[in-house]
Amino acid sequence: LSVTVITPQGSTADALSTGLFVLGATEGKRVIAQIPGASAVFVEQGPNGPVISTAGKLASLTRLSH
Repeated sequence: LSVTVITPQGSTADALSTGLFVLGATEGKRVIAQIPGASAVFVEQGPNGPVISTAGKLASLTRLSH
């Protein structure tokens, strides 16, 4: 699992990313949805390769490379 968090303050994003990593993607998405102005990108290993999902204000991602 990899987590990237985007918030107005870098220290908040840093703390949240550690917590969300420990919680995992499913519970982490529930948590980030409750924090105003915060977004997160979760990358997990799926059966056919990486699975990328988002939560919070960040609605989606545009794939820039393969």
